[in-house]
Amino acid sequence: MICAVYHRNLFGRNQKINLSLERGQIDSIFRINYTDPWIEGDDKRTSRTIMIQAPIQF
Repeated sequence: MICAVYHRNLFGRNQKINLSLERGQIDSIFRINYTDPWIEGDDKRTSRTIMIQAPIQF
């Protein structure tokens, strides 16, 4: 079973966030993905993506 929430224009700044939970018979995985297409104040238009993934046992 997979449950996910995704938002493509977080705070009206084109930032993206994805929260998901993948549940299996033995274990589960929780993921958070966050993307900022332009780090404010950087004239080179540098972007960043952060991903956090953790196993969960119920």
